Amino acid sequence: MTARIACGSDRAILSDVLNSLADGTACIVPPATGILGVTEITEQLKPREIVLYTSGSTGPSRGILRSHESWTASFSPLADLMSLTSKDSVWVPGPLTSTLFLYGAIHTDAVGAELLLSDMPGSSATIVHTVPAIAIEILQNITDFPRLRLLVVAGDRLPPQVWDLAHGTGIEILEYYGAAELSFVASRNNPDEELSAFPGVEYAIRDSVIWVRSPYLAERYVFADGDEASGPALWRDGWASVGDLGSMESGHLNVQGRGDSAVTVGGHTVVTDDVEHIIRRSLCTSEVAVTGIEHPRFGEILVAVVVGDFDDSTLRMAADLLPGPAKPRRWIRADSLPRTESGKVDRGAIRRMAASA
Repeated sequence: MTARIACGSDRAILSDVLNSLADGTACIVPPATGILGVTEITEQLKPREIVLYTSGSTGPSRGILRSHESWTASFSPLADLMSLTSKDSVWVPGPLTSTLFLYGAIHTDAVGAELLLSDMPGSSATIVHTVPAIAIEILQNITDFPRLRLLVVAGDRLPPQVWDLAHGTGIEILEYYGAAELSFVASRNNPDEELSAFPGVEYAIRDSVIWVRSPYLAERYVFADGDEASGPALWRDGWASVGDLGSMESGHLNVQGRGDSAVTVGGHTVVTDDVEHIIRRSLCTSEVAVTGIEHPRFGEILVAVVVGDFDDSTLRMAADLLPGPAKPRRWIRADSLPRTESGKVDRGAIRRMAASA
């Protein structure tokens, strides 16, 4: 049986994926860039398999093969965490070519709640599946969402600004950590707590890298010809990792960012996510991105991209909060941070900005 290719409008994508899950047909959801090279995969797939594509926020978009069951197994535990019922209205404000938003739409349909897609007003929503940048916009315009009770947020570390805004409005937040290759890993609903394991998930720290075992894991990457492709994720003996750095204390998970966010400055390892966190708090803004570039003496140095008209003294005050190797050596003031179609910070574009500055 030939696999479905779910493309076109969000409604067309949703219809194809729902039909695939219902009748067991294999399905491919191409990236936003189009179906070029995707059709060759269709004959390679088995029934009840689906190929989804990564967001491309840290590199090229890759096809990820997973079983239908690895996706649907998380429906019930997530609904419990959200207290989601058929009486809810769930807004999915991003394109369904993004796995984050597509899952939100499919999950809403499975529970029988009202689904509001990105071309529909979200003013009647009680719940929104979103990324940090959109969550901030919603909370800054909270009067436009009189029924809203919960934001389900993923895709990047949630800035303190979002928690602060939500606290002032009485809106609850469910923040979760995961990846297209791993699905759900951990979640929290309190900024003062670290992440706890998503139901059914085990995680371990090996050489500072997070490894995950669960029924929700994808199986592998695929090339256009159906062969196994390379990527950041590794699968070993039932465990998988996308290279994220982390630590664990009393069973709780602290995610420190992708392995490629670890920058070596003069022999010191600096995690750019930690630097971003401190700068955000100092500048009271969520629009900060930090990356490393090559340097002839120190190996690498840090470059910070910030949105806002901050003067030099304000930036120096932010830098003074950081230890020597973690201080950005260059600052770039930008009108906005480059983002992928799904709303995540485009880390590749940030690195190019820093290298050309």
